Amino acid sequence: MYPFARSLALIRRAYDLAIELYMQALDLEPNHLEARRGLRTAELAKFDAYYPSRISRTTRDRLKAASGCISRELDKLQALATSSMLKRSAM
Repeated sequence: MYPFARSLALIRRAYDLAIELYMQALDLEPNHLEARRGLRTAELAKFDAYYPSRISRTTRDRLKAASGCISRELDKLQALATSSMLKRSAM
């Protein structure tokens, strides 16, 4: 259960919980390599989440802008498809 809970906490971005669980695992078995790697991964992920690099911020901003453009284009296509279907049903 422990490995699953630690991984799940990391996946859900509950970094403090993941770090705490990895620390508990290391208290039980100090030389456990997987727990040490997981702890380091959780600490780095927490740091990156709170202090993203300039590249991360730029990429995130560009992805948000692109997703907004895609969303608007999809809305236009959906409106066009709906109007085409209405015209066909009126004929």
